[in-house]
Amino acid sequence: MENQLPEDVLTNIIHRLAPRYLAISRCVCKTWCTIIDAHNLLRVDLLPRSLCGIFINFNELSMSEFFSRPSKGPMVSGKFDYLPLSSCIIDHCNGLLLFHKYVVNSATRQSAPLPPCPSPNMVVEHFFHREYLVFDPTLSPHYEVFMIPEIRGHNVRYNMLNSDDKLDPAIEELE
Repeated sequence: MENQLPEDVLTNIIHRLAPRYLAISRCVCKTWCTIIDAHNLLRVDLLPRSLCGIFINFNELSMSEFFSRPSKGPMVSGKFDYLPLSSCIIDHCNGLLLFHKYVVNSATRQSAPLPPCPSPNMVVEHFFHREYLVFDPTLSPHYEVFMIPEIRGHNVRYNMLNSDDKLDPAIEELE
C-alpha cells in the first residue's frame, strides 16, 4: 500500500488529519511515521490534554485562584507573578487566559500585551465592553480578542416563551 501513492500526495493527505489521528497514524507503518516526523506534521501542543486544575474568580478577591490536585509530574503554576499587574481572569479559551491587558499561556508562562483600545466616541460612551477570547490551535496559532459593547446600567432579562407565543419565522426555520 505504501508504494501506491507518491510521497507528496500521501503527505498532503496525512497533513489534513486532526492532531489526535495524526499521532495514531504514526503507528500504521514506518513510512507514515517517517513522513509525519520528517515534515513536522505532528505538533505535540495540539494533542488532547487532561485537566490538571481550574482557575476560580472569587467576588471578594481582585485576582484568580488556581486549584489543582497534588501531582508528581510537572505542575502548571497558578501564580501570575511574572505579569506587571495582577487581576482576575476575564475569559479563557483552549489553554489561553484573557486578563484586562494581557493574554497569557499559563503552561509556558508567556504573556502578550493587548493593543490599546480605540478612544470612545460620543455614541460609545454610554456602553461598556465585555472582552472575549477566541483561540483554536487546530486552525491557527493566533488568537483574537473581541470587545462586545453593552449598554451601561441595563440588565437584560430573557423572558421564557409560553407555548402560545409565536416565534419569528426565521427562528422557526432553524428549528
